[in-house]
Amino acid sequence: MGKKIAQGVNRTILLVDDEADILTIWKELLEIYGYTVITAANGEEAIDKYSTVDVGLVILDIGMPGMGGLRCLEKLLFIDENAKVLMISGYASENHISRALQSGAKAFLSKPYSNRNLLVAVEEMFE
Repeated sequence: MGKKIAQGVNRTILLVDDEADILTIWKELLEIYGYTVITAANGEEAIDKYSTVDVGLVILDIGMPGMGGLRCLEKLLFIDENAKVLMISGYASENHISRALQSGAKAFLSKPYSNRNLLVAVEEMFE
């Protein structure tokens, strides 16, 4: 039967990915489940938004132009050592995954993932 997906009422997510289609699709999905979603197209924009909005979870792509996901993770954790960050990637090697987790990401999700996998991972991050 699987884990029940909870509603995200009063939970804000910062979704960071350089692919506009991914931002749109996952933002819409998460909003259907009641989450408030703020998007950023790169690491620099993510840092600016994280500094001005009360964010409960950051979903952060590793591979982005400019400030990559790992550098963005470091900066987020410098701003807030308790930041909850779920790293995502379609191209990550075991080295990238291990480095992200060692750097402070709370979890990692490989692309492609199903809607359900994303929603369950998000809910687990809020537990």
